[in-house]
Amino acid sequence: MKLHELFERKKVDYFDAVVLIKSGKFYVTFDYDAEIIHKLLNYKIVHHRIGFPENALDQVIACLKENHISYVKDEETFLELDNNQYISILKQVQNEQLVESMCNNLLNKIKNAVVVDFNNYDKIRKFLNEL
Repeated sequence: MKLHELFERKKVDYFDAVVLIKSGKFYVTFDYDAEIIHKLLNYKIVHHRIGFPENALDQVIACLKENHISYVKDEETFLELDNNQYISILKQVQNEQLVESMCNNLLNKIKNAVVVDFNNYDKIRKFLNEL
């Protein structure tokens, strides 16, 4: 069974917990769980997936606990924390992604406006200074 399929099966039962799947000497997680790990630990996401060596597991778990996020690792371990913040952190991640997308769209419009007429740069700068 592929790792992502195993992850998806676990998420059905643990939708509000970070699911960590062991793969050799590494742990991996996918999708929204990867986004949460990225937000907390700044690990790089590659193709909706984060992997880290097993010797970093204690650091990851400590960070999840510190942020009150429930998690599942291996086949048997599930830690459900009181006041689980999984959904709250996930909403923050999604909001940050939305804001980043909105800012990128604005930046593209600003670039286009400046390319069309360089005087627009001063107009935009003045407008921003007034905010």
